[in-house]
Order: sequence, then C-alpha cells, then structure tokens
Amino acid sequence: MQVDLTLAGTRGLTGNTRRHFLDPVRDLFRIAHRHYSSTNSAAISLLLLPLSHLGIILSDIIVCVMGYLLELLVYPVSYIIGWFLGRSWHEAGSPEMVKLDFAVRSLPKGLEDLTILHLSDLHGPQRASLIPLIAEAVRSLAPDCIAVTGDLARNDHELLLAETLLRGLEAPLGIFCVYGNNDLRFNPDLVRRAVEDSGAVLLDNTSITVTKNGTPVRLVGINHRTACSPRWRLHHQEDTPPFTLILMHGPAAAAKLEIGDLVLAGHTHGGQLCLEPLTWLSRRVFSIESLAGKTLIGSRPVYISRGIGTKMLPLRFRCPPEITLITIKKKTS
Repeated sequence: MQVDLTLAGTRGLTGNTRRHFLDPVRDLFRIAHRHYSSTNSAAISLLLLPLSHLGIILSDIIVCVMGYLLELLVYPVSYIIGWFLGRSWHEAGSPEMVKLDFAVRSLPKGLEDLTILHLSDLHGPQRASLIPLIAEAVRSLAPDCIAVTGDLARNDHELLLAETLLRGLEAPLGIFCVYGNNDLRFNPDLVRRAVEDSGAVLLDNTSITVTKNGTPVRLVGINHRTACSPRWRLHHQEDTPPFTLILMHGPAAAAKLEIGDLVLAGHTHGGQLCLEPLTWLSRRVFSIESLAGKTLIGSRPVYISRGIGTKMLPLRFRCPPEITLITIKKKTS
C-alpha cells in the first residue's frame, strides 16, 4: 500500500503542525522513505524502508520528550520569576525604619540625644505613594535635623516629587542636602532652586553651624564631583566644634577625610538586588567592603543608607528602602 508522506503537512506524534527544529531531519527520512519505496530493488526496499520509517518515529518521539521536559522546566521557572518580580516590586515600595545609636567620645552634654534623620537617593521618589509614608514617618520620629545625602532627581518629574517631599518635612535645626551624581548630571541649578524653594539648605562644598542647647554642631556638605577628585582632601580646621557631621553622596571618598565625627552617605542603594554575584560586583564598583549600614572607611565612621529610590529597575530584593534615625550618645568607656 502506498503511503503519502508529505514534507510539511505531517502532524507527527505531537499533533503540532508548526515547524520544529528537528523537522529538517524528519524531512530527510521522509525523502528517503519515498525514494526507496519506489525503487525496483526489492532488497534495498526491504532494508531501507523500515530504517527510514523508524527514523521518522524516533524523531517524533524526541520532539515529544523534549516538549515534555520543557514543560517541566517552564512552570517552576515561571513561578520563580513571578514570585521574584512580585516580591521585589512590593519591597521597593515598603520603606523600613532603622533606628541606631552612635557613640561619640567627649560629647558635650548639650548634644546628648541629638537625633539626625538620614535619607538618601530619593530619585523623586519615583513612586509618589512613598511621599506621604515618608512624611508621616518623619513626623512621628520628630528628629532634630534631617540630612539628605544626594540623588534627589534625574529628571523634571522626579525633581517635582522630591520638592514635594522636602516641603512636607520639618526639623527644628533644619533640613540639609548635598548633590549626588544624578543631580549633577541632570541639572544642578534646578536642583538647588528646588531645594531652596522647599525651605531646605543645599551644602555644596560648604558648611553650616547650628546649635542645640547652646552647643554648636557643624554640618559639612561635600559635592560628589569634588569628592571624586583624586587631589581632594578635607583637612582639620582650627575652629572645629565639638561635633562635626559630614554629608556626602559616595561613601568611598570618606577615606580622604581628616575630620568628621560621623559621615553620612548613600549612592550604593545597599546593592538594591542583593543576590550573588551582583553584591560582589557592586562592592567592586563602589570600591567599598560594605554596601549599607555602619562601617569604617579610612579612619572615619560612616553610615551608608540603602536609600529610598531605585535605579535601572524599579525593584529591590532583600534590600528595602530605608528611613534612618541616628541618636548621638556619649561614649562611656
């Protein structure tokens, strides 16, 4: 009996009419089957017809098995990806409150329990829903001063959101900001205007002295571009007050500081997606051993904030946004 085996219309064992990457192999078997089924040599036909037919069957079996294995992989992989994206999206919109004490030797009595609220890398924030959450958190904490260590905005929309957030913050000693790399890349003049219009102070390689209980506190703000210069140093000054707070964007430059009881920085986003080898790569990129939290860089104690916003992807994994309240204490021993 003559069997009509076409090259493109055979459904095979999978019942799928779409072309598969094994179709050229099956086509060769079908051509051989058609050729030898019409040959005059009975011996060749008896030998090769079963082989060509077996080849067609085996190729279809391979397609079925590979399709089944692919399905076994697709479902769990899809579930893992969906879980990761869902958790990371939720985490990026759920800021964490961090409270810590920082002990300073020879701290005057008037500065005991000085509270500093630290924010960094606002990038707007990109999610407007974070603005009331942050404002309410700050009001509940009632800090003495607020420090924002750079990267307020990358565009006009983020700058508008950042200004809205700053307008909703209050602190008796003031709100102080410094430039980050994204602020300088975007438009430093617009960023300065937005900061000043909100009632905050932009420290651009400048310092300001405020007082609590009659005791002076100096805040020094360092421009990110200046801090990245290999020739830059911040030297000791004769009139250094009892407590000096350094605000800068990139933490690695703290190694160049010769003054400062505490350095506040950001820039790293805490790694943002804390997965190896991404965190290992981030540490190499930022030239630091720790991407977030309390650390020592050079001879200076530094606190690195995970920040509020995100970069590249609006996701965070095992690295939630951070609102930090630091209380200054006197070191007892």
